[in-house]
Amino acid sequence: MKKINLDDYLNELIKRSGLSKDEVLQLARKKKEAFNYLNSEEVALFVVGRELGIDFPIADIILIKFYFADDLKIINRDETIKRVVSMGGIVRDEITNDLWYLVTSDPNKKTKEFEKAKNLGVTFIDELDFIKMIENEIPFS
Repeated sequence: MKKINLDDYLNELIKRSGLSKDEVLQLARKKKEAFNYLNSEEVALFVVGRELGIDFPIADIILIKFYFADDLKIINRDETIKRVVSMGGIVRDEITNDLWYLVTSDPNKKTKEFEKAKNLGVTFIDELDFIKMIENEIPFS
């Protein structure tokens, strides 16, 4: 699997955000200090990018935390979980405060777990968006 290095992250954040190198690094340091689960500068930069609305290619799946809802219709949940884990992604069995993405067939579904995820600021993505996100890394045929 291809790996995007720290300099690539940083340069892309600077280019796409319009912030200076010092500003981006300061945001990353603040994220690392605020959240003890951000154990590397690379992950902290990824979080900064996500909060700025800047997504990186799925080569960054390493350490991303997913939750796959039981309502999936297009992709096989169990097979997808195995593939994400094999690529270095992390799959949660429940909604947690460090969750990044909740993959579902219906992001507007009204359940207690979806409400909890919304309150925690989890990003909801539907199956098609998930497939687009990882299509270069995980074949779904």
